Amino acid sequence: MALTFGAATSDRVVLTTPRVVHSDSDPLFMYGWFYPTTLTAGRHYISCGAFSTNFSGVRVGSTTSELEWTSDFSTTKPVWGTSGAGITVDKWWFIACLTNGTVTGPNDGCQIWLGDAENCPVALTPTRSTAPVGSPATTTIFTIGNGFNTGANVAFRGDIADAGWVCADTWASNAQTTHLLGQTASNGDVDAGMIDYTYEHWVKHLWANEYPYHEIGKFESSSGSRWNWTHWCGIGTGDIALQRGYAFGGGYDRFNPPTVTGATLSARRHPRAYRTNLMVPPPLARRR
Repeated sequence: MALTFGAATSDRVVLTTPRVVHSDSDPLFMYGWFYPTTLTAGRHYISCGAFSTNFSGVRVGSTTSELEWTSDFSTTKPVWGTSGAGITVDKWWFIACLTNGTVTGPNDGCQIWLGDAENCPVALTPTRSTAPVGSPATTTIFTIGNGFNTGANVAFRGDIADAGWVCADTWASNAQTTHLLGQTASNGDVDAGMIDYTYEHWVKHLWANEYPYHEIGKFESSSGSRWNWTHWCGIGTGDIALQRGYAFGGGYDRFNPPTVTGATLSARRHPRAYRTNLMVPPPLARRR
């Protein structure tokens, strides 16, 4: 199932996490299934930040068939944009974005993937039109289907199914090849290795509705890195979100109810069938 957004400009789903997001050079990965019925520049597909303040997130581009990523910085917000995405209305799209909050370095960091119900996501290498200035804002709030644009709440118009976020620390002591998002250095740069790792271990599995428990299993008992995975199921206005992670002295594995404002249950089905790890043996044949 999915929820429909856009009847009011304030329609949204809001979730909180115990893990502070978008601090220093910590990488952030966001994803979801989106069915736009109207494409209006500046409206957010998915974002993070306190509602009715500046947002970081993926939004409809100034050319509405494109995607833009923008981050909340203290002085100037960076803007990254795709070319050739070709997003159209009345169709399910899977959107994923990998970024970080660092100001310096060869990549202040953005990679976007786009797929649909039949085609596995492909990389859309975005270009940066505005460089960041200042420091990134931190938050513990995620918002689905809304953002902040020119002083008004601007809801996405259409349906949204599964959506979620992954974030993890990049302390120097945690710079390792087993980082949750494949990071191999402590400076947070979104390099080729990190992009490939995120695609192979997260993007393809989430697009196929194969939840990547294999990926987070190695971090379940780790006290050396703070991290969070939040996944919103999109199955109704009273649904839940799965949160797993480690933050500030202890691990957590919980179901966290979101706050749903305005969005209503959609009659559209999820674009892809759910996959499980259940193995059902074939029936035994009787021998004569």
